[in-house]
Amino acid sequence: MAVKDGTMRVPYSKRSKNMDNEDCLFLNVYTPLKKMLPVMVYIHEGAYLYGSSSSLEFGPEYLLDSDVVLVTMDCRLGLLGFLSTGNGEAPGNFGLKDQVLALLWVQENIPNFGGNPQKVTLFGLSSQSNCVHFHTLSDASNGLFHQYIMQGGDAISYRSFQERREYSKFSKAVGERFGCPFNNSRLLVNYLRNDKATRLYDSISVFNKTWQLLEMMCTPTNEPNIDGVFITDTPFNLLRGKSRKDYPFINGMTKDEELYF
Repeated sequence: MAVKDGTMRVPYSKRSKNMDNEDCLFLNVYTPLKKMLPVMVYIHEGAYLYGSSSSLEFGPEYLLDSDVVLVTMDCRLGLLGFLSTGNGEAPGNFGLKDQVLALLWVQENIPNFGGNPQKVTLFGLSSQSNCVHFHTLSDASNGLFHQYIMQGGDAISYRSFQERREYSKFSKAVGERFGCPFNNSRLLVNYLRNDKATRLYDSISVFNKTWQLLEMMCTPTNEPNIDGVFITDTPFNLLRGKSRKDYPFINGMTKDEELYF
């Protein structure tokens, strides 16, 4: 844990951070050190592939002019965070499950930083605005936040989600990229787990040439109904079934969103 000028960077898992593995589960707490303030939890942008909660591009100064405690989180990204084999071997949504773990950490620990766990606003930008929307559809996030802000995306965008039966095709392409000789999902996952996390993460750029440019390559997906599941149905079906949390929210677009396309 590091403390500087009212800012605390803390792990929300018991593992250490290391570039050669998946131990990236850190979050930042910015607090004016007052008691029982509302909490704002931010998920950074980055197309599910890149970005960091510690990015200098989005500092805490503006929000800390108000009486809030700000939390920013990291999660697994790219293949580490979202690869799915379409079955129980690698069901997917690992990055979203990391975010659930961070929200649980906030509920259990934020009073120690002057925050009120009963007044948590979840917000995100671009692809992570999509993630905010996914949290409103998942039972795994029940009770972990109380209102939300979506800045530039939602779960039903065609770039936000891939159905798990289609996702399995991408996992096979990943296996071929790494010279995996197995078509079996279990053998494929075990093979990839023996590779370095940094090589898995960096390799995603290769697929820009073979996958459609405007499609996200690593996205949330629906999972088989197993322990620890995040969602088991498509976002459209969940919305149609009125699964969305009935919380206060603000929804909008960020300036020049997707302009580079």
